[in-house]
Amino acid sequence: MKKSFVKAIKLLFCLCFICSGVILASDIDVNSLPDNFPRITTNIYDSNAIGEGYIYLTLNSDVNSIGNYLLILNNDGTPFSYKEIEDAYAYDFKVQPSGLFTYAQSPEPQSISVGVDALHQVMNTDLEVTDSFQMKTGSITDSHDFKMLPNGHTLLFGYYTQKIDLSNLVEGGDPNAMVASAVIQELNSAKNVIFQWRTWDYYNPEDFDWSNCSGMPVVSKLLPNAISLDKDSQILIGTDEGVKKISRQNGDVIWNLGGVENEFSFVGVDANEAVNHFIGNDFHRLTNGNYLIYCNGNASEEKLSQVLEYKLDDVNNVAELVWQYVPDVNIYGCYGGNAQRLPNGNTFICWAQNDSNSYPVCSEVTPDGNTVFEVYFDSPDVKGYRAYRMPFPTEVPVREVAQYELMTGNTYDFTNSTTDTGVSIKVLDSTVEGYNEASVRRESFAPLYPEFGGTAPCVVPTKIIISQYGIYYFNAQLMFDNSSFNFDDPNSLTVYYRQYKDRGFLMPLYTYNNYVIGKLKATLDANIGYGDDIGEFVFCYPDLEHIIYSPVLIEPEDMEQVNQELPVELFWAPKGFVNRYHLQISLYPDFTDLLVDSKYLKESQYTLEDTEPDTVYYWRVSTVNDAGQSEWSQSSFSTVSP
Repeated sequence: MKKSFVKAIKLLFCLCFICSGVILASDIDVNSLPDNFPRITTNIYDSNAIGEGYIYLTLNSDVNSIGNYLLILNNDGTPFSYKEIEDAYAYDFKVQPSGLFTYAQSPEPQSISVGVDALHQVMNTDLEVTDSFQMKTGSITDSHDFKMLPNGHTLLFGYYTQKIDLSNLVEGGDPNAMVASAVIQELNSAKNVIFQWRTWDYYNPEDFDWSNCSGMPVVSKLLPNAISLDKDSQILIGTDEGVKKISRQNGDVIWNLGGVENEFSFVGVDANEAVNHFIGNDFHRLTNGNYLIYCNGNASEEKLSQVLEYKLDDVNNVAELVWQYVPDVNIYGCYGGNAQRLPNGNTFICWAQNDSNSYPVCSEVTPDGNTVFEVYFDSPDVKGYRAYRMPFPTEVPVREVAQYELMTGNTYDFTNSTTDTGVSIKVLDSTVEGYNEASVRRESFAPLYPEFGGTAPCVVPTKIIISQYGIYYFNAQLMFDNSSFNFDDPNSLTVYYRQYKDRGFLMPLYTYNNYVIGKLKATLDANIGYGDDIGEFVFCYPDLEHIIYSPVLIEPEDMEQVNQELPVELFWAPKGFVNRYHLQISLYPDFTDLLVDSKYLKESQYTLEDTEPDTVYYWRVSTVNDAGQSEWSQSSFSTVSP
């Protein structure tokens, strides 16, 4: 069955709400759409087999008659909601684990050569911008991917340029080539960098093949397309030269998969073919433990885009191909694109920028490879980037059950004939009115704006909100059913609590796992203000252990001469985790007399505003994290006339 969305169709629905240029409604009068709204066609081949949720995608146009949009589409192609992005390009529109929306806004199309600095915008469910993120310490922000982690941290990446002499590495190489390379950062909830990885801090230029860079003054090398945390809390990055797993504890590359650095053998597929499968725009782990890859096909002779699922044995470095989807008609999405495994087992694919608008921008296929749904942009001048099928956050089902007239000494199961929250409460002591009630609400989202008193733990993307009426003091044992919550390792979990939903610090409760009854237990002792909730509860497990390493000093290089009439910019990079830095600057190599002694720097850079002429300065930096303070990394520079 084929359904087309065009402006001429007159579909008048019941509600339309316009706010700041954003249409926010489940029912939109298509006759009221802007003149520059795109025309979209969908093909529905099996409505019973389509996954649940709306289609989220960005649209960028090369012509003035069509605007740039964030789109949330119904299956028939009509908009459930949308937002026009004026005077900018938009990429990677999606729902984050907390239920917030994000997209990357860029003043120019994606490009390394022009130095475009993107801005990752955060929006609420009204598509109103509430926050934004960019790279720190002068790095250029890339628009390809951005992850908000359940514990309030964020993963983003970009690039920095560094001069490299390529004359000895390739015939005709530029001795002053500016090479753009990867920089990865993890920011905490205060937007401070707690982890950073840069290409040339861990690689030597001699390690790479520069054969296609002859005569080029500007070169890009090892640029990421996708980033995520693996199940073991290490970082996965998909690059234009293969996939890497990077240790957050020390920055070392744990393994390389695909490309020229490949360290894996392959099962079920020819090795020469398989190494090119991992040079694509999307790579991430599935809930079944396997990895899903959208391969653009740029490295293949056929220029064939496809989706593949691999099972990895990363102890013995063996990769087994277990599933793949190749379209019946060759589609070549030269950049962009992604693949998403849906809860019903289907795979939702965005082919992004392909070479013809006769090919779909999105497809949904069943496990046996049957296409059940497609999306087309009717204009060849319209391009996508990534697309997802997701429910709207406010429509995600919640489990909520109330119990009444709670009394000290009793245990209450928050379940009824239709709903099981998986939560029980034993009241140990309380101050209550004669009539009182408690309600347990279970949501499948990470907490909003989580804050922790110290280093943040990892957080399971599920939260419990317990509200009340007539309760003023509550001392209780909370019990969470392990099988209902499907906890991987309940012995590692601690229940954290804050009294106010969506704000405040989360504090750990005394928690233990009763494996005999299969329940995680936590004890709460709280005074409750009139009209307040009992609180919000989340499940946390320890992050990776901190190991201390000295930082890498970058600029000025040791004994470098700097202009004595200008401020001196000092840059360094952490190795592994960092909480803060200690910087010292002196005129003496033994640092007996200090010009600068800054112990609580959060940024890996410092500006020395005033210097003396013809003088040698010594500077050193140490890293501080949960493991202690590192040894000093030391360098020097001298001031000279311009």
